[in-house]
Amino acid sequence: MKRTLKLAFRNVSLLLPVAFIFAGLYGNAIAQVTNCVNPPSGLVGWWPLNGDWTDLVFGDNGIPSGNTNFTNGAVAQAMVFDGTTSSVRILASTNLNVGAGSGLTIETWINPRNTSTAQPLVEWNSGASGFNGIGSHLWIGVDGPGSIWVNLIDSSLTPHALSTTNGLVVTNSFQHVATTYDKGTGFIRLYLNGAKVAETNLGTFLPNTTADVYFGLRPAAGGGPNRYNGLLDEVSIYNRALTVPEIRSIVLAGSFGKCGGGFPPIISKQPTNQTVTVGGTATFSVVAGGSPILAYAWKFNSNAPTIGTNSTLTLTNVQPSQAGSYAVQISNSVGSTNSSNAVLTVVIPPTNVRVVGTNSAAANNVTVPIQIVANGNENGVSFSLNYTNTVLNYVTNTLGSGAVGAFLSVNTNSIPSGKLGFQIVLPPNTTFNAGTQEVVRLLFGIPAVTNATSASLSFGDSPITRQITDTQFNPLSATYSNGTVVVAAALALEGDLSPRTNGDKMLTLSDWFLTGQFVAGLIAPTNASEFQRIDCAPRSTFGDGQLSTCDWVQAGRYANGLDPATPIGGPSAVVSNTSAGPSASRLVSVTNATIIQGQTGAVSVLLAAQGNENALGFSLNFNPAQYGFSNVSLGSGTAGGLYIINTNNIGSGQLGVLVTLPSGSTFAAGATEIFKVTLQALPGSPNASTSALSFSDQPVFREISDALASPLPASYSNATLTTHPQRPTLQIAPSGTNIIVTWPLWATNFGLAVAPGALPPVAQWTNLNLTPVATSNGLTVTLTNDGGTNYFRLHNP
Repeated sequence: MKRTLKLAFRNVSLLLPVAFIFAGLYGNAIAQVTNCVNPPSGLVGWWPLNGDWTDLVFGDNGIPSGNTNFTNGAVAQAMVFDGTTSSVRILASTNLNVGAGSGLTIETWINPRNTSTAQPLVEWNSGASGFNGIGSHLWIGVDGPGSIWVNLIDSSLTPHALSTTNGLVVTNSFQHVATTYDKGTGFIRLYLNGAKVAETNLGTFLPNTTADVYFGLRPAAGGGPNRYNGLLDEVSIYNRALTVPEIRSIVLAGSFGKCGGGFPPIISKQPTNQTVTVGGTATFSVVAGGSPILAYAWKFNSNAPTIGTNSTLTLTNVQPSQAGSYAVQISNSVGSTNSSNAVLTVVIPPTNVRVVGTNSAAANNVTVPIQIVANGNENGVSFSLNYTNTVLNYVTNTLGSGAVGAFLSVNTNSIPSGKLGFQIVLPPNTTFNAGTQEVVRLLFGIPAVTNATSASLSFGDSPITRQITDTQFNPLSATYSNGTVVVAAALALEGDLSPRTNGDKMLTLSDWFLTGQFVAGLIAPTNASEFQRIDCAPRSTFGDGQLSTCDWVQAGRYANGLDPATPIGGPSAVVSNTSAGPSASRLVSVTNATIIQGQTGAVSVLLAAQGNENALGFSLNFNPAQYGFSNVSLGSGTAGGLYIINTNNIGSGQLGVLVTLPSGSTFAAGATEIFKVTLQALPGSPNASTSALSFSDQPVFREISDALASPLPASYSNATLTTHPQRPTLQIAPSGTNIIVTWPLWATNFGLAVAPGALPPVAQWTNLNLTPVATSNGLTVTLTNDGGTNYFRLHNP
């Protein structure tokens, strides 16, 4: 093919004279040109490369890579391509897909540093690997030093190439090169400095110009990399084949170049007709170029008001009144143009009445909405609904959110046959809003079925006939869409633990008791299903991934029938241990205590209740080297309550506690004693010592639950345990007619007792209800000296 083209070219008698003719024309013209040349029509991309990579036509600006220097060009400035790193990439654009039009032209000024190697000037290239990635392209040096070569790849990947003889392009001098393809005639032509230097007829085909455009580079994935070494200036692409005079006029303009004063708006893609149904969305768009800034003014039916100022006009919730013609005027500082009219057709569909199907778990209630897709002219709707009554048990109904203020009549006489009838009528002369409106909402109960099943809901005419009417009670066209409720089998229920490990689909006291054992950490779940059944709070999410007090409360609600049975769901393993956060008013605290070695002492867990607390869980940590566990009991404020304790880690100083009131009950507001713990101070150090008694989350997670199994925020205050190595001593001294009894300041948990006249068993000890006074000598009590013999002792209550 190349050899044939060269032979054909050399037989053209004008080949040699062309260079001389052009040289004379060009040299004479330079001095005569006093103005730039207006760009020929069809210009879709123009990159002057005057210090940047801006496209002056449609804004398809270039993306530079590597060295990006500029120097004096044929017209103003030119970009320097270093042959190793420099390139410019323009992302694929519909504007630059010129192969789909009547033809194409590429023209540019070049000043190569060498002409002996193949170098790309302008190339469409997708970057894909192999030959498939290469589109149409213009090179120099392909068929020998100084040659010009164009290769237009068509849609079937067939190349259509044309090359000049060697020696035409020279180094270190600006020359204008161009190529044109005329799809109508089939001719491909190459030009140098305004003169045609090669042509051939390759027929009609579709050049591939859909990819990114590169200046000075063939990417490696397209068979390269190949790079251009030299200057590039005034790169331009057209969507038609320029004529010889048009190309020559650009060359003759020389350094004056093409007019850059501005382009009036150019529309490359007109808005198109749209057809939408009532309530739908219509979008009109226009693609335009021209000098910035482009202003858009959309008009409806040529009316004066502007209804949109962007290149795209979007109409939502379209109504019949919006049907008609839409056009846009585009303007800039240079001029303006009007688009063609695009017609919007609005189709009014039949009103659709539909059941909104859903999925549900067994042993649950399910809500089924009935909707109409209204056109805006409907006043009333009536229908009957047939449902599978072996799966769905009708509970009740309410007006839907789209029928507020409507008259609702319900016929329930045929419920034993699985049929309901409805009439929904708005007030006179009012209509449903256009769009999807919920007219009635039905509530059904689903039994605890053990196999997956479904229930159909279909429209019928008994006991009430189907009809849609307007405000004059005229019937309207309507369609009816049935629905289905898909029911998952109740393989397990939330809170159903007994018997282990699968439960029995019954919620009983045993299930509640087992839930407490799990929450207290006394036993652990053995599989994912068991974890899901334990983790049943919050009920709305089927658990939260942690086993806590709220789960125990929720299991009690299930066992007491306060909440309906619910199929398992939610996390199947521990997800987190997050609390409801601190509270400035709800405080759980533990009292300080002083205990003598070898003796026991009690501490109280107190709750500053807000009046909505039902249960709480917590862990207490103490120093097992100093204290041993003795016993626990309910506090004075937990009368009628129940507790579970975990002493499995008591040897490590960890005690877990769950305390609850009956389901639905709450603690009275105010400070109340919830729980009491008795510890024994172990023999050890001969010196007094202190250690912390603190709240923690092991083995029982800290949480307070309300009566609905929701976590409540709370803060926690720790305490200090003090140990003394001996019993406190008692000192008695006369003081006038009184006697002063004194004991150490640290023995604050001791009281004074008296045995008059003799020691037990002759006499009995009597506790004196006296409040000691703290002095520098210790805790003192002043008694009247009655002159008799009395014995005193300290006792630990």
